Amino acid sequence: MKKVLVVGKQNAGKTTFVRNISESTFAGTDVPVLDLKELKETGETTTVGVEVNFYKDIAFYGLPGQRRFSFLWETFAKSFDGIVFLHPSFSPPEEIDYIYSFFSKFPSFQKSYKMLIFTYPEKMDYAVVNRIISVYDLPYTYLNPNDRSKLLKVLEVIENNLMDREDVVAL
Repeated sequence: MKKVLVVGKQNAGKTTFVRNISESTFAGTDVPVLDLKELKETGETTTVGVEVNFYKDIAFYGLPGQRRFSFLWETFAKSFDGIVFLHPSFSPPEEIDYIYSFFSKFPSFQKSYKMLIFTYPEKMDYAVVNRIISVYDLPYTYLNPNDRSKLLKVLEVIENNLMDREDVVAL
């Protein structure tokens, strides 16, 4: 079984991406966000653990986006076959710069299949997207993770690239 990490800043769409792979096998770890001033739930959720789902022979691990969970990043970065960077298409590049730098220091990164997915395409900031594309020479696409038909096409691309690689790390 191949192991693919799904990484990105908080609220990049990682949970939605992983959940929509297959609703029947999704293991989620979302909790309600609490407004500490008002002491009530905001209506949003945040991931506090690792979310897992499967597409054929690929396990996708959605890692939390907050830096305080970087101990989980480090644990999962020791061995992986692919990494998908999700980044909101309107968000400044600093977070993807940090996350890319963090994962690139692990030996698995050099051999892994990498893909960049810009989420929230309806809020596209072309200056941000063009800057990121120019810095990171990665295959990329735009995706609303709720669009399951397009998500399945992206999963097929990931699968084809993983299965064609003999030098990736197996679980």
